[in-house]
Amino acid sequence: MNDSVSTHQATLVDAPLADRKGLGWAWILPALAALLAVLLAWSYWSERGAVVEVTFQVGHGLDAGSDVRFRGTSIGTVESVRLDPSGGGLRVSLRLRPDAVHLAREGSRWWIPRPRVGLAGIEGLDTLLGSSYVTLEAGPADAPASRRFEGIEEPPVPVPWGDGLELVLEARRRGGLTPGAPVYFRQVRVGVVLSVGLASDGSSILARVSISPDHAALVRTNTVFWNESGLRFEAGLGGIDFAFDSIEEVLTGAIAFATPPEAGARARTGARFPLAAEADADWLDWVARLPVGPLADAPAGPRPEPVRAALGWKRKRLLGSSHERLNGWCLRLANGWIGPRDLLESPTDMSDVTLAIGGEAHEPLAASQETGNVRVVAADQDARGWPLDRIRAPLEPESCLVFGDPIAGARAIDATRLESGADATWLLGDAGAFGDDWHGAAVVARADGALIGILLVDSAGARIAVDVPVTR
Repeated sequence: MNDSVSTHQATLVDAPLADRKGLGWAWILPALAALLAVLLAWSYWSERGAVVEVTFQVGHGLDAGSDVRFRGTSIGTVESVRLDPSGGGLRVSLRLRPDAVHLAREGSRWWIPRPRVGLAGIEGLDTLLGSSYVTLEAGPADAPASRRFEGIEEPPVPVPWGDGLELVLEARRRGGLTPGAPVYFRQVRVGVVLSVGLASDGSSILARVSISPDHAALVRTNTVFWNESGLRFEAGLGGIDFAFDSIEEVLTGAIAFATPPEAGARARTGARFPLAAEADADWLDWVARLPVGPLADAPAGPRPEPVRAALGWKRKRLLGSSHERLNGWCLRLANGWIGPRDLLESPTDMSDVTLAIGGEAHEPLAASQETGNVRVVAADQDARGWPLDRIRAPLEPESCLVFGDPIAGARAIDATRLESGADATWLLGDAGAFGDDWHGAAVVARADGALIGILLVDSAGARIAVDVPVTR
């Protein structure tokens, strides 16, 4: 019996364990499926964009499913239109596409277009033939994101130049002005009326206008504005005559302005001016030579900054002597001071001659028999001075800017108003355009910003000396 037990025990062997490597695939497949579901869900939610809420006073037929457009292209849809619980209007939820979410930022303005008849034709005609929609004007590109907005009832006035010079004009009466009305300078459109309304205390009408950057230099602290709106009537023995400059002025109103010859400092954004009911006759005759265009007051390269200079001397007379003085401007070069000859050179047969430039004493140049209108007083090297490689001798009259008193700003001279004269000078068509306080001002080319001359003002009037030294 013991032998049979032993034999049975001897036949028992250890069973090999089964290989369970195939169990890992059972976990991998569910994990991949879960990851795919997450990706699909993320893709679905990311393609939904963002929801923006805009409050409007009136819906103008807007409904769920209406379009949201930007520059004529659909960028989303209206999800819902519901009453504001406070009763203050309608809350409209907009779903923007992912590529349009960045348009929902502070400063963006939203409105519902409606059909309007204007000089340019019928605006918003698509809302007359089709359904209503929401559109917007995006705020500044660097503005933070926002998801709640107050809609506007009237579309903003389009300003093609973007950021311009914004001014506030104050009038006693509205005088037919409307938003979008033109602002003229010499009957050339240079700005637009942004808004017209009562002052907060109801004491006057405030018109906010924008002047294009290319024409902002035309507006100075002593500029005058007047209302150019409507028809002008004149009654006489022959009947009643009426005149107007354009249909646009009659329908929308208009503003015009003028700047006197002795222009003040440039106006800054936010400046306020009175708006006259009509122009004085003298205003229409003013001629101010001010820079216009993309290079106004900012030619290529550095801007010249002349400083005051004074040459003094003693003149002997039969009964004693008298002290005399000549004032003007000089420009610092890298190697000295450049200015008019009569300001830097000692007068003949005079005594006690002194020269001060920028408040510092300098030795005046000795009287010379040399020709020329411009002189240079040597001084220590100064890297802040006008670069010598930005001085050139012009071959013929060209448009230029004149820089004297920095408070007055630059004056512009068009090439058509200049003609070549004797002794390397250009003669101005209006020699009285510059007073004595411009003597020695720096003349810079509009084309490349190079120094090309020095303005001379004396008893004969104003002219430009173009015999500037071009040595390096």
